[in-house]
Amino acid sequence: MPAEAKQFIGAIGLIRRDREDGRNEWLALWNTGRGCYQFVEAHKLEGESYRQSLLREVAWTTGLRTGKDFLVSGGPRAHLQFAEAKHCDADPVWFIVEFYLVELMGKRHRETLAGNSGLAWITVDDVKAGRALDGRPLCRRLLSLLKQADILVSYES
Repeated sequence: MPAEAKQFIGAIGLIRRDREDGRNEWLALWNTGRGCYQFVEAHKLEGESYRQSLLREVAWTTGLRTGKDFLVSGGPRAHLQFAEAKHCDADPVWFIVEFYLVELMGKRHRETLAGNSGLAWITVDDVKAGRALDGRPLCRRLLSLLKQADILVSYES
């Protein structure tokens, strides 16, 4: 990968909760700058593991406490490494991304997350539709990465 290339090297958190019907919902955060919902994304810093970067970012973006309100899986559920060009004449964007399952625990996380209006719980059906239940879009980059990783479907089986 050329040093000056556009890139995303990091981790994406699959923050899960179970619905009453047994299906999973996934936490998405509204990104005002992009005008869409996305999962927690963590850019990997120098000397940091993918998992460490995600621990940092989940705590910072949600207000949850590491090890008390949530746990991040010990290993990635998927690892992707590829270049994607949006247009035939555009320079590609390089992706090295790992997906980690994030499990909520305890009771405090409910209060913390309920107080944040920029959050939405989305289903696999919402991902397929490209929109959350409130009608606002999911980020195209997230949808592309989820499709490439083919990861959420395995949790619905």
